[in-house]
Amino acid sequence: MFRNLGTRAGRTELSVLELQGSGAGRGCFQSVFSTWVPASAVPRVTSWLTDSLGFSLADTKTTATLHVINQELNIHYSIALAMERGIESTSSLRKVKVGGARFHSVALLAAPKQLDLRLKMVAQSNDRYQQEALACDTDAHSTARRVAAAVRMEGFEGFTRSKRGLPRNRHLEYARRKTKFVYEGYLPTSGGGGQRLRVSVTQVQDDKGTHFEISGEEARHPGGPR
Repeated sequence: MFRNLGTRAGRTELSVLELQGSGAGRGCFQSVFSTWVPASAVPRVTSWLTDSLGFSLADTKTTATLHVINQELNIHYSIALAMERGIESTSSLRKVKVGGARFHSVALLAAPKQLDLRLKMVAQSNDRYQQEALACDTDAHSTARRVAAAVRMEGFEGFTRSKRGLPRNRHLEYARRKTKFVYEGYLPTSGGGGQRLRVSVTQVQDDKGTHFEISGEEARHPGGPR
């Protein structure tokens, strides 16, 4: 997907030089990958899936992820919660995953009107380091259980406002709640045959508000691809 195409919008071909200049400066067109869709378009999409294509709602799942920083040890970890049938009072702890300490990265960009070359330097950590990081933060798991209990009592929005349950020097970096509706169906293709697809319509709630994301993939069966 591209934005700021201008007069290029009606063309079917772009030169190599134009592609190399994508996003090179102010006023240039930019390539964008996004599954974001306007809320107003969601009913039309779901109606098209179910009424026109014959897809059916196969699964619904609500989860929440809360990212916490131990400011004393500079350890970042995420707390994943599951909400049965989307009811916040049923919130249960799924897992605690450490992100480790945040290290600096460096990106080098090519000069204007040249190919966009980037070098990114990121420190790597292994499973042993992650285990050690959580071991250093001795109350990480108890904090996660307290957060789950607070969400059950106050709800997702209530907890993100009050932050009750977080120990001293623990900072809630951001929180995200997702409700995913999964539709499955068979899409015929020209020339005969077709493909079984799975389309996910996800409502995402965070500190910036609520938005929707739509993505699709080949539907795979438990025994493997058909």
